[in-house]
Amino acid sequence: MVDRTVNYKEIFEKYLQQIKSIRNPKSERPEMVDLEWNRVLQNVVFDFGGHEFAKYTDVVGAARNISIRCLHEIIYHLQAKNLLFNSIDYSSIKDKIPNICFVLQHLKTKELLIFKEIEDCSFWKIKGKEPETIADFMKNVSAKSCKYIYLVYDYAYLQVIGHNDDESDPGRGYNFYSLKWFFETYYGTEEYGRFLDELNHYLKAVNDYLGYILLKSLTPNAMLNFRKITERKIIDYPYDRLMARKAKEYELSADAFKLIRQQFIDASTYLIALGNSDFSESLITAEWLYDSMKKAQAIDLTVIGMGYFKAVEQLLYSLICLHANEGRQMKKDFSRKDLPFMVDLTDTAIEDEAIDTTIGAMANFYKDNLNMLRGELNWHTRKYVRETIFEYGDLRNGYFHKDNIHDWKKIDTIRDATFSIIFLLLGSHSLSEQNSSKLGMPQRNEYSDYAKLCEYVNFHSGDLFFIDIGHDTEELAFGCRDMNSTVIENRYVQYSGMYLKELGQGGRTILFKEDHLPKSIYLGKFVFAQTEMVKATPVKVRKIFENGKFVGPDIIEEQNFDY
Repeated sequence: MVDRTVNYKEIFEKYLQQIKSIRNPKSERPEMVDLEWNRVLQNVVFDFGGHEFAKYTDVVGAARNISIRCLHEIIYHLQAKNLLFNSIDYSSIKDKIPNICFVLQHLKTKELLIFKEIEDCSFWKIKGKEPETIADFMKNVSAKSCKYIYLVYDYAYLQVIGHNDDESDPGRGYNFYSLKWFFETYYGTEEYGRFLDELNHYLKAVNDYLGYILLKSLTPNAMLNFRKITERKIIDYPYDRLMARKAKEYELSADAFKLIRQQFIDASTYLIALGNSDFSESLITAEWLYDSMKKAQAIDLTVIGMGYFKAVEQLLYSLICLHANEGRQMKKDFSRKDLPFMVDLTDTAIEDEAIDTTIGAMANFYKDNLNMLRGELNWHTRKYVRETIFEYGDLRNGYFHKDNIHDWKKIDTIRDATFSIIFLLLGSHSLSEQNSSKLGMPQRNEYSDYAKLCEYVNFHSGDLFFIDIGHDTEELAFGCRDMNSTVIENRYVQYSGMYLKELGQGGRTILFKEDHLPKSIYLGKFVFAQTEMVKATPVKVRKIFENGKFVGPDIIEEQNFDY
C-alpha cells in the first residue's frame, strides 16, 4: 500500500487557481482591438447562443481539461513511494480513438490502463476484442491486455449493450472500469474515500467560481413546454397539507377538501391557471423565475415573490369582477377623491378603475360576500377561505417594505401560499362555463384524446409502437415527428395528425387522422439480450390508446421533461 501522504487539498487548490485564471476578466489584446476582431464575431452567421455562450463553452472545456491534468498528477503523487505505472505517449492514437484523457502502463504486468471520458456510442467496442487501433498500439508498447478506466464514479459497463451480469467481473466482459475501481484496486478503499472528499470540495469550488447557471429564455417553443411542466406541478402539489393548517380559528375538513379538490383537479378547473389571462402569465413567469434562479446566490429574490403575489392579486380581481352588477359594493380606489368611500361594483366602475384593487381591499370584499363561494361548502369552510385570503395579504405586505429577500426559504413560503390560495379560490368559487371562459380557461380541444395521442407519438418519435388497425393483428411501426404541426397563440400545439412509419427499408409513413385511428396502440421497446451477439426483441411497454380513448400517461409523467 502507498504511504498515505498525498495532499489532495493542495493539488486540487493548485488546479483551481488555474481555472480561476481563465475565468477572471481579461482585457482585450490591443492588436485584436486594432484588427476589429469583435466586428468579425458579431458577423458570424451560425451564432447560436451568442458570444457569451461560446465563451461559456470554452471556459467549461478548459476547466475540464485542467481537471483531467489534475487527476493525472494525483496518480503521479499516489505512486511516488510505490511505483506501479508509467505514463505512455498516446499521441499516435489520440485522433483515432475519441475521449482518451491519458494512458498508464503497469510496470510488472505491462497491462495498459486507458483513462477515458464516457463514450459517444454504445457500440464502440466488440466483446473480447479490442479495436484495431488499440490492438496496434498495444503491440507497439508490448502490452498483452488493457483496461478502460472511465471518469465516472461507478457503473462504467452500462455504456455498452450486451454486458454480462457477473458481479465478480467488475468490467462486465468489456473491461470497462470506473475511477472508484481503479482507486480501490490499487490504493485501497480508504484512500479512495480521502480522494473523494477533497474531489467534492474541489467540484463545488469550481462550480461556485465559474458562476454559470443554465438560464433558458421563454421563447414561444420553450413556453409551450414550460406550461406543461407548470401544469404537472399544479396537479401534483400537496394541497392536502391545508387540512393540517388553521386559518385563524378555522380548519379545512376532509369533506370540504374533497369538494374543493373535485372542482380544482377532477373537473380540470386548474387549467385556468394555464390559460390566456394576465393571472396565468404572471404565475407562469413567477414559476419560470423560480425554476431559473434556484441556483443563484447573492442576489435579490424579491422579483420572484412579487410575481407570485401579482398572480394572486390578478386572480382575486378577476373573480370579483365576475360579480359585477349584482348589487355589491367595494371600497373606492384611493386616488378617486370624487367618489364616496364605497362604490357599486358595476361594469362602469371596473372600466373607470374606480375600485380599490389592493389585496387588503379585495380580502375585505370577500369578508362581506362569502355567498360568491359554492353553496355546497358550509360557512365554516367559506370562512376558512376568507381568512386564508387575509393571511395571504399579510404575507404580501410583510415582505415588501424596505428589505430585499435573499433567503430561498422565504420564496418557498410565498410559493406554497400561492399554490394553496389558487387551489382554494378556483376550487371554492361557483364558476359557470361562461365565467371559466372569462377567467381564461383554455379550449377543451387542446386536451382531447386525439390531441394527447398526437402529442404522445410526436414526443416518442423514433420509438417502437404496436398498432392494431382492427384486423386482430398487430403491426410494428416507429413514431414520427409531425412536421406540419402549428403553434397556436404560443400556448399549445395543433397537430396535423399522428404519424407512424412501417418497419423495414422503404417502409411507408402513414398519417392517421381523428376519424380513422387504430383500434389500439402500445408503446414498445427493444430488449437486448446480454450475449456476445446482440439480439433485440420487440416487447410492449404500456397501452396508450384503445377504442378512441387515450389511456397513456402524460409525457411529463414518463421522464424528466425539459423546455
